[in-house]
Amino acid sequence: VDGVLDTANDVARADSGSVSLFSYAPVGDPIDVVVTEGRLPTTSSEIALAPLSAEQERVGTGDTVTLTGRGGSATLTVTGIAFVPAGPHNGYASGGWVLPGAFHELFDGFRFHFGLFSTTPGVGRALSSLPGRSLFARTVRSATTWSVALWKRRAVVPIGPRTT
Repeated sequence: VDGVLDTANDVARADSGSVSLFSYAPVGDPIDVVVTEGRLPTTSSEIALAPLSAEQERVGTGDTVTLTGRGGSATLTVTGIAFVPAGPHNGYASGGWVLPGAFHELFDGFRFHFGLFSTTPGVGRALSSLPGRSLFARTVRSATTWSVALWKRRAVVPIGPRTT
C-alpha cells in the first residue's frame, strides 16, 4: 500500500445542479489523484471540481462556486480540475474534492464513508483474492486505487494507520 485516504461522501446543491463531494483526508501518504488543471485544495475554503461539474457550473480554476449541503452553505474557490472516485451518485468526471473542514461545514454527517488506498502495480490479484473483502479496483496512472466500502451512514468510522 503506497497511499490511503479516509473519505466521506455526500451530495451538495449548486446553482446548476448537484455535486457529489468527497473529503480529502490522507492517512499517511495520500493516493495519487489525477489533476488535469491547477491543484487539489489546501484550505477549507477551496475545492477541486471534476471536469463535468466545473462545466455544469460554468466555473474554472480561480472562480468561486457556492454549495449547499444538509448542514449549511459555503462559497469555495476552485483550485483545480481533478477526477474523483466513481460513487453511488456520480462518475469519475462528476463531483469534487474538499478538505474535511469544508465538508463538515456543508454536511452534518455523510451519506457514505469509505477508504481509498493505492498499491503498486501487480498487487491487485493478491488483494482481490482475499475472501470477504469489498474491493473495487481502478487504475490511476501507474498505480491501482482500491476502495474499501464502509457503508455505515452518518457515523464516523475511522480508518486505522497505513500498513505496508
